[in-house]
Amino acid sequence: MKKLFLAFILCGCTTAQINQAISDANKTIGGSQPLTADEVAQGLKDALVQGISKGSDQVSLLDGYFKNPSIKILFPPDVQKVETKLRQIGLGNEVDKFIMTLNRSAEEAAKEAKPILSAPSGR
Repeated sequence: MKKLFLAFILCGCTTAQINQAISDANKTIGGSQPLTADEVAQGLKDALVQGISKGSDQVSLLDGYFKNPSIKILFPPDVQKVETKLRQIGLGNEVDKFIMTLNRSAEEAAKEAKPILSAPSGR
């Protein structure tokens, strides 16, 4: 439990901040022994695997990409002129179908990626 707790507070921190967090956590958790660097590293790995698993589960659902504006896949900026022209000539439905198909493919790919991304690195 204390490893997981530390993993959440350490994400995106500098080395000095991590060292301070370990010190603070040891005081707060009140363990009989301070956390070791290996315990901290394992806690971070566990948090990353859980994050990958949860994220993959979410985006692999129907509309996981398509209805999430933060990650929805659209036409790249250099092709948006083509999209605009297609919509102007009445092919908007075809453009929408393509965008949906692209996002559905990403949702399917997320299912396949989960075991690859969460596999142990062997280190």
